[in-house]
Amino acid sequence: MMRQQAAGGFTIEVRNLQRKHKIDQGLIRDKSKAILSLCGLKDVELSILIVNNRRIRILNKTYRGI
Repeated sequence: MMRQQAAGGFTIEVRNLQRKHKIDQGLIRDKSKAILSLCGLKDVELSILIVNNRRIRILNKTYRGI
């Protein structure tokens, strides 16, 4: 898990719960910070969870009923 308070008041958390693909969590955090800045958002929290197919099916069933 990578959680970082970024400049501009952003808190960005990136969690990678899959092992099949290498994920550059720092790059995801940096691009997310840029997008939040472009949107004019301040003092926000963003959480990104990267999962495999099995886990996304479980999450969809639990939270979306599909």
